[in-house]
Amino acid sequence: MMNSTMILVAGCAGVALRLASVPPAQPPAGTHVTVNEEILAGRATYQYSVANGGDRPITIVTIGVDALSGDFVLTAAPSGWEPDRAVPGPNVGAPAGWTSTVIATEDSNNIAIAWRAGSRAAIAPGHTLRGFRVTLPRPTASYKASDWETTDDLAGATRGKLQEVRSARPRASNDGSDRRQVVDAVAKGTLAFVFAFAGGSGK
Repeated sequence: MMNSTMILVAGCAGVALRLASVPPAQPPAGTHVTVNEEILAGRATYQYSVANGGDRPITIVTIGVDALSGDFVLTAAPSGWEPDRAVPGPNVGAPAGWTSTVIATEDSNNIAIAWRAGSRAAIAPGHTLRGFRVTLPRPTASYKASDWETTDDLAGATRGKLQEVRSARPRASNDGSDRRQVVDAVAKGTLAFVFAFAGGSGK
């Protein structure tokens, strides 16, 4: 009896060790929205990318709505937008098949921006869609640090915090130093070629 008990315990211990050595299954990546800020001549453009990690098509994307209170938190309006117009001008871009709307209330100066998919333009599960864009007169932190909300075709909502993705492309310098560096590089390359040519022709 003692031997069989010891064997059973040892067998269970072996199974436990094998299970402990197997890494836990990773959960599927959830829906998320990333933002990239580009500044040119003082104007800021925010590009949004929406990845659908759910199991239903996404039909509405909204930025600037607080996930807890529901309040609008975007503190600046897109360039050229007028409060009496629901549909913004060309400074709010949308992917093909999507339309955009600036949402405002009478009791607050803050706004939110929503994009709605047309027929057959929804973001399918497992897919990512880019092209959501807002241009402002100046950089505004709330456009890259607020909450987002997506709505699927059954009116189910998913909320989260924007994730900023920094561009790898260096920004242009306003003092002309970038241009001088290019000119210097070209000049050095030209001189190197002349010296190499002269040395080769003298042989």
